[in-house]
Amino acid sequence: MQFERSCPLPVPATEAMAWHARPRAFDRLLPPWEAVEVDGPPRGLELGQEILLKIQQGPIRLGWLARIASLEPRRFVDEQVRGPFARWRHEHRFEPEGDGSTCRLVDAIEFAPPLGPLGRLFGGALIRSKLERMFTYRHAITRHDLGILADHPDTRPMRILVSGSTGLVGQPRSEEHTSELQSH
Repeated sequence: MQFERSCPLPVPATEAMAWHARPRAFDRLLPPWEAVEVDGPPRGLELGQEILLKIQQGPIRLGWLARIASLEPRRFVDEQVRGPFARWRHEHRFEPEGDGSTCRLVDAIEFAPPLGPLGRLFGGALIRSKLERMFTYRHAITRHDLGILADHPDTRPMRILVSGSTGLVGQPRSEEHTSELQSH
């Protein structure tokens, strides 16, 4: 089975590819309604790199291991090594448009549901519906983020420190400090 969606992006193909290669780009593209966790530290794109996803489907927890099978300046492919599908291949293409100052992101997926003909018969429409919703979200996020970067080309990444009256937010407290707070 095949699924393909595309969207215009306000940046050249090389910039769109570079955004996707950022360490947290994949996390950014995960829809908030999907119960998916990325196992391991954030990384960019590297040929042969593997990523393990933990997916919660109702009471069932699934593992999905994908590998970057191809990596080119304006294209990369990830393939399922093991996971919920009988087969999964996702090609991400960044096609220059017009004078090359913009591009089109094309997501082309070839997949085979589990359970052979039964999976295609009963799961195909559900899978396509989920993919449609997911890629509508992913393309909106990608366009939004790249639009902001295009509008502010000289902006560099910042480090932001958030602190509270007793130290850094999220900083573990000492036992002495915790008992002092409890006594007040």
